[in-house]
Amino acid sequence: MKRSLLVTSLTALCAASAVAETAVSVNQATTPDSIQNIALPTTPLKTVDDSTPSAVQPLQVSRAQLLANPQLTQDWLNLALQQRNLELINELLPIYRTFAQHDPILVGFAKATLAQLAQDYPLAISRFREILAVNPDLNPVRIELAKSLFHDRQDNAAHDQFEKAKSAVGVPAPVVRLIDAYLDALQQRSGWQSSFSAYYLRGSNVNNTAATREIENTGFVKGD
Repeated sequence: MKRSLLVTSLTALCAASAVAETAVSVNQATTPDSIQNIALPTTPLKTVDDSTPSAVQPLQVSRAQLLANPQLTQDWLNLALQQRNLELINELLPIYRTFAQHDPILVGFAKATLAQLAQDYPLAISRFREILAVNPDLNPVRIELAKSLFHDRQDNAAHDQFEKAKSAVGVPAPVVRLIDAYLDALQQRSGWQSSFSAYYLRGSNVNNTAATREIENTGFVKGD
């Protein structure tokens, strides 16, 4: 039951993140550096249930209250992860880890998210992979892994993980749209890189050879 609730929680976090993210798009003026910064949350998330903490409010409970109530701490930690609130995650995670019954997967997800927010993508990738090694069915974790691979410019690996995530059963529609946007961005980034490579090869004298067929200071012609 506990694992089922965790999967539901992570799925909700992923769906909410998808709704909050900007569109992933690449146009002719887009460069690899600008692609690196797309798809970051731009607006605070709003919860459906008014009884839950507002996404735009700071922590409104004391440390003593959190230490006395594991469920309250977990709820706030989930909200902080949904908001991708670096400061709040850093404040809540040490408290949550003091509880004997804390969920190690949620802790791992929070640590991976912190690395992701710090743009330490290799560390985030490692931590998301550790979670999937324990439970490969956690599709929201796979999506976050794919996003970290994307930002780390591991395009083939990112593509594979996005495709695996998209093929899972019951992926929410906003998340499908998010995955498709990333896949489109990967395809266009690949096209941009291919075009740049072709331009470079055409425009550079790779073998330091002259364009003319005449061999310098001789009466011979190349190919004759």
